[in-house]
Amino acid sequence: MSPGDKVKLVDAPTLDWMYPYRDKVFELIEIMGDSCKVRLHEEPHPEWYWFVDKGNFALAEQEKCAS
Repeated sequence: MSPGDKVKLVDAPTLDWMYPYRDKVFELIEIMGDSCKVRLHEEPHPEWYWFVDKGNFALAEQEKCAS
């Protein structure tokens, strides 16, 4: 993962309050050691960031274009 990537929460995030956000897409803003800074992608408050363990996220699957 690198800054700018679209990411999603893993199936079993480490914090219970994250579970309702498992269907959301986030943008990875910054990686800081074992932590990362993300923001909800296309949400009404783009200035709200999470600082959490980066193990809670995986790359979001990219939509495949039909050729």
